Amino acid sequence: MALSRRTVLQLVVGVTVAVGLVAVLFRFVGAAEVLDSLAAAEPTILGGVVLVALCWLGAWGLSLYIGLRILAVPTSLGRALLAFTSVVFANSVMPFAQLGGQPLAALFLSRATRSDYETSLIATATVDVLNVLPAGLFVLVGVATLAGRGPIGGDVALVVGAVLGLSVALPLLGYALWRGRRSVGRYGGRGLVVLGRTAGSVVPGRLRPSPATVRQRVERVRTAVGRLARNPGPLALAFGCSLFGWVFFVGSFWLSLLAVGSPVSFAVVLLVVPTSMLAVVLPSPGGLGGVEAMLVFLTVSFSGIDPASALAAALVHRVATHLLPILIGGTATAVLSS
Repeated sequence: MALSRRTVLQLVVGVTVAVGLVAVLFRFVGAAEVLDSLAAAEPTILGGVVLVALCWLGAWGLSLYIGLRILAVPTSLGRALLAFTSVVFANSVMPFAQLGGQPLAALFLSRATRSDYETSLIATATVDVLNVLPAGLFVLVGVATLAGRGPIGGDVALVVGAVLGLSVALPLLGYALWRGRRSVGRYGGRGLVVLGRTAGSVVPGRLRPSPATVRQRVERVRTAVGRLARNPGPLALAFGCSLFGWVFFVGSFWLSLLAVGSPVSFAVVLLVVPTSMLAVVLPSPGGLGGVEAMLVFLTVSFSGIDPASALAAALVHRVATHLLPILIGGTATAVLSS
């Protein structure tokens, strides 16, 4: 599948930003010390990190499978799991993570499941929302546990507050959109018609969509959202899979710290890992460079371990939860798209 020039340019810019961030991080912490920590890592525990990361992928993939069943997309569990790795691949290679990779992820999913694009977009968006919600819960548990040891202040408190705020704001926004779905569909459809006509007149070679085509696509979105709203039970099950997946995702970093000989309490990683994911909004593939920096900053702030060990553990964790899904998802995308 050929990528557009714009997508290629985004990838190039994102990789450049990521390389710069990682280089600065290594220089600040000390490359030699980090490499020493990695060399001394326990191989058996490193294998456990990979296994836990695969369990995380499987749990979140099962959440997508449930969402596809709700949306009446005929697909097998195995194909849905592979399709989910394609979604993770898109979000991991594009700058701004889900914000930048969502359109590409929906395209991959629609081709993998042979569903229309609008339904695939709703499916990926639903899974993303379900995967964000447990982050606030984990941060709350971590804060409650660590608060007994002393006050959380300064920049760390600001970052933690941002995660908690997003965890509350996203469900409220989703509820507001659902309550006003008729108005959103009506005025949003009109806006898309105007936008499509403007783009068609400005960008050469682009066909202007007819109002009927736009209305049909908007109706598909409304139908998909309606199916989700009428099935709270399966949605709750999908949320449970997401929550279970977060345990594995957080466990990956906990095991990574254990592997490099710098164990910390599980309460610390419950707070650190979800909070660090704020950095995925950076213009680098999946927040590469930024997430590692946040992991180091927060882990050192809460546990006092050596920064080099924290960075070594962050790299192990990110290889398992970022690089490995890219390899698996890229392969799955090629297979499913053939």
